[in-house]
Parts: sequence; C-alpha cells; structure tokens
Amino acid sequence: MMAERNIGIRRLCFTVLLVVFPAVLLSPRPAGAYFEKIHAGARATGMGGAYSALVDDASAAYWNPAALVTLQRGDILLMYAKPYAISNLQSSYMGFALPRNDVSVGLSWHHTGISGVMGENLITLGLARDLLAPGGRYACSVGGNLKLAHVGYDSQLEKDYGQEVHFTGDIGTLLSVGRRLSLSYVARNLGEPRFNFAGSGGGTILYHTQDLGVAYRWNPSSTVTGAYTREASGEWTLHAGGEVWFYDVFGLRTGFSINRFSGGAGLKTGRYLVDVAFETHNELGASYEVSLRIPFGGSRW
Repeated sequence: MMAERNIGIRRLCFTVLLVVFPAVLLSPRPAGAYFEKIHAGARATGMGGAYSALVDDASAAYWNPAALVTLQRGDILLMYAKPYAISNLQSSYMGFALPRNDVSVGLSWHHTGISGVMGENLITLGLARDLLAPGGRYACSVGGNLKLAHVGYDSQLEKDYGQEVHFTGDIGTLLSVGRRLSLSYVARNLGEPRFNFAGSGGGTILYHTQDLGVAYRWNPSSTVTGAYTREASGEWTLHAGGEVWFYDVFGLRTGFSINRFSGGAGLKTGRYLVDVAFETHNELGASYEVSLRIPFGGSRW
C-alpha cells in the first residue's frame, strides 16, 4: 500500500512539473514592476537566474517556495543591489527561513525604488511541506506564497499619484532524484494585479511568470543549472548557470540568458557566507549585487 502511494505521489509530481501549466498570454503588455525584474540574492544573479531548482537559502520564498523544506537549518539573507545604469535606483532584500519537519516557513521583504520618486515593496509569506521526505531515491515538496505588493509615489512630486496595495501568490514544486538531479516548476504572481496610476488605460502590472528549472550536481563542488522561463513580457527564454567551489571556501559562478551575461563569487567565512555578482544587459547596462547569508540553529540532518 505504501509503495503504491509513493508511486502515485511521484506521478503527481511529474505531472505538475511537465504537464500542468497555465495558458501563455500573447497580447501586448503595459509596463511591469521593477521588483519582478530584479533577482533576490547575488548567488542567483551570478548564475543567470537559473536558480529555482537549486535554491537552498532564505531567497527560496522568492525563487521557489517548495525549496524551503530543503534547508538544513534556519537562514537569514540580506541583499543590496544597484540595478542597471538608472540614477538613484536601488533594491534590497531581507529574507528569513525556518525549515521544519512538518511545515517550513519563509518570510521576506523586497524593496525597489528611485529616491524621491517612487518605491515598490513586496512582502512574502511562504509555506512548504514534503510529499516525499528526503532519504529515498526520490524527494518531492510543494509550496506556496502569499504576497502583498505595494507601489507608491512620493507625495512631493508635481502630481501625487498616491499608492496602491494588492495581493497575489505563487505556487511551486521541487522534485529531487537521488543526490544529483533536481527539477522544479514555479508559477508566480497569480492573478496579475494591476497598479493603475494613469487612469483606466495605463498602469503597472505585476505579470504572471513561470519557471521550469533543473540543477545537476556532477560532484559536491560543481553544479550546473538551467531554466526555461516565461518572462514578464510573455516570451519564453532559456537561462543557464554554473558554480564551482574551491576547498568549500571560495566559489566562482557564471550565467547567461538572452541579452544578458552574469558572473559572481562567494566566500564562506566561518558561519557567514558573502556573495557578490554582476549582470550585464545589452540595453539597460550593468547591475551589481552583494548578499550576506547567516545560517542559524542546529542542523536538521
């Protein structure tokens, strides 16, 4: 009976990963929000955004809520980013994750803004649990996010556009095959909330995106990742990345997608992990990020 149940769960996981996808919208689109374009975590940026099948830190609430169950201990992630070549535009991220044997929890705040003009805030509560617990050949987890999105303009501008708050959500799943291969599927920004500051004909939309991810660890120090992503524009693009660690102390990363190239490095210093990354864009220029990761608590395994 238990074996039949496990087979059924594995089939369900494969179905979610490979078959069940929301319809792709092809209509022209208004402008999207900045915080859907700027990644959470320098490690992910350095790997080209191909991260939903690999994420194992407090940015899981951003990349794939199902991955919250994979953390060995509690985790705090702090990030600061200077996106593109836009004057006064900056972004920051604070994430907290608490893995548990029953339900794992993640909480994050993602802020992007232009000083004196406008600000965007995304507050996320993520929950995840195992369908197939680690330890066997297969492990499978599912997760979801409830997100509060706030966009506001500075009241000192010539015209006060005010502010708006909307709710949206994400769903994700993660399937691990042995210790080397992981597959993921994530659907983000369900419902596509619209922030209408320019009348009924305009506004900013937090667009629905999707992500099919894969991560392969060919040895404990080296990993390659990939993602097939439905971007905010409605187009599907390929992302790829790689990471190599030397003596489990210093890591190098690289990644790419259409019109973008990225790279970065990581350093483990005792209980802290520091990551830096850059990303170039053909039209928008270069972005730079730095992250500090602070694991805490005892190991679960």
